[in-house]
This record gives sequence, C-alpha cells and structure tokens, in this order.
Amino acid sequence: MKTHDITTKTKKAGGTLIFGVFLLTVSNLIVKIIGMLFKVPISYILKDEGMGYFNIAYTIYIWLYILSTAGVPVGVSILVSKANAQGRAEYLKKILHSSLLFFGAIGFIGSFLLIAFPGIFAKIVGSSNASYCVIAIAPALFFVAISSVLRGYFQGHGSMLPTAISQLLEAIGKLTVGILLATYAAKKGLGLPLVSAYAILGVSIGSLLSVIYLTFSTVSHRNKQKSLKEDKSNVGVLKPLLSITLPITLSSCVMSITSLIDLTMIMRRLQSIGYNEAQAAALYGNYTTLVIPVFNLPSILIYPIACAIVPALSKANFKKETENALKMENLSLKITALLAFPSALGIGVFSYPILSSIFEDVSAQIAAPYLAVLSPAIIGMCLLATTNAILQARGLQTKPIFSMLIAAFAKIAVDFILIGREEVGMFGAAIGTVFFYFVATIVNFRFIYKSERTNLNLKDFLVTPLLISVLAITLPYLLYQLGKGYFSTTLLLVISIFVTIIIYSILMIISGIINTEEIEQLPLKAKYINALQAFLVKFKGKKHKNPSKY
Repeated sequence: MKTHDITTKTKKAGGTLIFGVFLLTVSNLIVKIIGMLFKVPISYILKDEGMGYFNIAYTIYIWLYILSTAGVPVGVSILVSKANAQGRAEYLKKILHSSLLFFGAIGFIGSFLLIAFPGIFAKIVGSSNASYCVIAIAPALFFVAISSVLRGYFQGHGSMLPTAISQLLEAIGKLTVGILLATYAAKKGLGLPLVSAYAILGVSIGSLLSVIYLTFSTVSHRNKQKSLKEDKSNVGVLKPLLSITLPITLSSCVMSITSLIDLTMIMRRLQSIGYNEAQAAALYGNYTTLVIPVFNLPSILIYPIACAIVPALSKANFKKETENALKMENLSLKITALLAFPSALGIGVFSYPILSSIFEDVSAQIAAPYLAVLSPAIIGMCLLATTNAILQARGLQTKPIFSMLIAAFAKIAVDFILIGREEVGMFGAAIGTVFFYFVATIVNFRFIYKSERTNLNLKDFLVTPLLISVLAITLPYLLYQLGKGYFSTTLLLVISIFVTIIIYSILMIISGIINTEEIEQLPLKAKYINALQAFLVKFKGKKHKNPSKY
C-alpha cells in the first residue's frame, strides 16, 4: 500500500474516532450533569443514611450487571465491525438475535434473583434495610442487558449516536421519576429504607426508556441493511462472542467483586472500630454520594475513548493496517492523559470548593479530605480504561484479568489494614482505590510493551501532560487563595476552572503535544482549525499547511 493511501486512511480513521469520542463525550457530560441534578435533591431527601441504602443496592446491582453483561457491548461491537467490513448481512443478523436471546435470558435470571432474594443480598453486605432498594432496582438488570447488546451493535457499525441518546433517556428517566417518587414517599411519611427504594426505582424506569428507544432504532437500522450480501456459512455466534466477552467480563468482575468486598469491608470494619450500622451506612453514604461521583466525573471524557477505539482498532487489526492501528492507540492514550492529569490535579486541589458548591456544607466538609486523597487514582482509572480497550482490540482480552486480580489483592489488603485503624478509618478506602488503579495500569502497560508490536510515546502521555497540568493549575490556585473571604466559593471555583482551561489549552499547543494533523481531525469549523494551526505554527516556527476543508 502506498504511503499516501496509508496516510489518507489514518486521517479518515482518526477523524472518525475523534468524532465518535466527541459525540459520546458530550452525551456523557450531559448524563453526568443530569446525575448531579439527581444526586443533589435526592441527598437532601434521603440524607446520608438513606443514600447509604440507595448506594448499597446500586453496588449490588452493578456487581450482577458486570457479572452478566459487562463485556457485551465490546464483544458485539468487535464481531459486528468485522462482519460489517465483509458485508455479511445474515451474519450480522445472527449476531444480533443470538446476543439478544442469550444475554437477555441472563439479565432476566439476574432480575429474578434480586426480586426473589433481596434480604439475602442486603444481609451479605451488612445492611438489611437496603432490601427494599434491591427489589426496586432489580428490573434494570434485564433492561440493561438488552441495551448492552443493542449499543454494541451500533458501535460495531461506527454509530455512536444511538448509544448517546439512549444514555440520555436513561439519565432523564432516573432524574425525573426518581425525584418524583422519592418526594411522594417522603410526603407520605414512609421510612428511609422505603423512600430510598422509591428513589432508586427511577433507575429501572430510565433503563426501560433506553431499551424502547434502542429497539425502534435497531428495527429502523436493520431495514437499511438489505444491500449487504447474504451469509451462507453456518458459523455460530455464541462461541466467538463468548471468547471475547468472557475475558472482559471476568476482568470487570474482579473490579465489581472488589467493590462489593470493599462495601462489606467498609461496613464491617467501621463497625469494628465503634460505629453502629446506621453510622457506618451514613459515612458510606457520604463517601459514595459526594466523593465517588466527583471522582468519576473524568470518566465522562474517558469512557467514550475506550468505547470508540475498540471497534475502530478491531477493524484496523482485521485488515492488517498496523500503522493505522498504532497511530490510533497513541492518539487515544494521548487524549486520555491530556484529560486525566489536569482532572486529577484540579479535583484534588479544589476538592472542598467543588463539593461545597454542589452539596450541603456539613457533608462537603466531611467528604473533601477523602476526595483529595482519592484524586490521584483518577489518572490510573483513565489510563486503565484506555489500555484495557487497546488490549481487547488487539485480541488480548485475557490480559486485563491478571491486571485486575493483582490490583484487587493489593486493594483488599490495604483496605483491611487501614480502615480498621481508628486514626485512618474511611481514608483507608480511598488509599486502597489509589493502589488498585495504579497497580492495574502498570501491569497493563507491561502487557502492551511485551506484545509483538508497540510504538507508545511515554513523553506524550505521561511527562508532558503532568508538567503542563502543574503549570496550568498554579495561577488559578493562587487566585482562589487570594480571593477567599472576598468572593463566594462557587464564583472563585468557576473563575479558577475557566482560567485553568485557557492556560492549559495554550500550554498544550506551545508544548507541541498537539500537532497540525490532529488539529485537522477536531470536530470544529475550518476557521477555528485555521486559527489553531496558525497559533501552533507561530510558536513552533514550522511552515503552515492549509487544513482540509470542513
């Protein structure tokens, strides 16, 4: 293949990847905003204790969801992207139907178990009052199993819009229904366990809305596939699908089981140092309602990268486009690092103003130190998601299992030792999480470097992002400290974030970490791309090349 053809394909693939990432990023950002809009009033209604019951049931649900369907979107998207590249219409149909039947059945069994034995699940984690919440969230397990298959189907076709819209519908349903039902239950004078169950029922309703939309979208999309040639082979679907999904599910299960063990350990270890069940649930509720959502905010930006890169890389690897695949891997890691480092530093430095601007000040004061300690784990979490996606797309789905297992043992050991010490307590959970993500990420990079081909630029996704993040946050932090006592915390926070973004954007271009080719792939109008390229050329002293027209 000629160099020109390779370059053209690389640019096209890179542009498609960036657009998919951009679309899902916007969707995830809106979803997280909706999630915050839900968390704030719900936390006022349920208080820390009620949120404890809510989050305990949600953790159990997530564990079963991951156990049953965690690898489904990735597995389906890989098979669909390969079949779509070959134009095999009937095999696409087999993939869709077999996946829906198999994973739909698993989701149904999971929902039945939660409804039939809620008390058992709640007692395992040491909070029998969470059983009502377990029942209320049970139907979501079946709905999400179906949604996972349909999202993977569209992602395999390179279409991220259905996933984005379905996520929005799911979040809107959770917000509106959850708040309305919780408010109704509170006015009726029901106890906190029941009010929490009414609130979490919104998750099930939102999942149902998502399934309805995706079903109609899939029917419409299938009607447009008539032009593809029929597949006459008798090749089965479940065997290749399970060969992809099982390793991914197992690696995800390690994290999920670790979270479940973490929940159980937190509840029991806190009680071992003098907390009663309600106090332990309240502290856990504070940690999971305030700290964890803010900690997970950067995943809004990182999940789309992992989501978009798997089918794109799988297709490139299938067609033996090695150079194209390597460039996409580097680009994905670079974008991940450029988002992860400033996010971790900013959330750590501004932990209290962030929390106090959203939640009650009393709860924010309790949670802020935990968030500051936890913030370095954001870097590991983000890089772990992208390196997992790279390994999965390379056909090395089993490798993340070992990464997660090693990291899980490290976290459990740290949690057990530290949470049970009175002077550490809940800080032990945050420290254990930092250990988990960094250990898993380091092992993942080890696997990538040991594989047959790699061309990773450590400077681009480790050294430079760290340096420019520190430089970008310094001035805003000083401005915040000088303004304390004169302006409101929220106003100072907004100004600090705005200034940080401006400084960081300029430093990215000056440092040379963003090049002209990558600027051309950004989802912006030509005049903005021209301006960015002109700015880059000015500081790098290189001859300007006209961007492609948009």
